[in-house]
This record gives sequence, C-alpha cells and structure tokens, in this order.
Amino acid sequence: MKMGFAMFTPEGDALVRRVAVAATRMMEYDGATLSEAFDFAIRKLRLLQCGEGFEEADDTAVREEVFAAIEKGVYRGV
Repeated sequence: MKMGFAMFTPEGDALVRRVAVAATRMMEYDGATLSEAFDFAIRKLRLLQCGEGFEEADDTAVREEVFAAIEKGVYRGV
C-alpha cells in the first residue's frame, strides 16, 4: 500500500515514509508505545526539515499523515 505524506516531492514522501515505517517497527519489535512512536516521528521530521528541499517535513499536514499511518499500523510487517 502506497501512501502520500503531503511532501512536495516524491523524494520527500519516500523519506517521510521511512520515518513512519521506523516508528511502526519500534512498536512492533521494541514494544514502544504509540506515544513513544509519535515522539520519535516528530524528532525525525524536525531533523528532516533542516535538509534543503524538505522544509515542509514538520508541517501539520505531514505530521497528520505520519501519525495516521502509525496509528493504523499500515507498515507493520513491511
């Protein structure tokens, strides 16, 4: 299942997808709580926004898409 993450480029969406995958795997494999997974995602999105061309990574729309993906566990088992 391919999801968009409200980034301006396909490259940005791919990077944000990796954040969502990592956060979901933290819950599955490391026993992280949903809150811990969200905190992890927020930290990584803030780092990503510092990169040239990815300034929108910490926008509300991007965060909401990531949080929805984590909540749904879309990437479990990927």
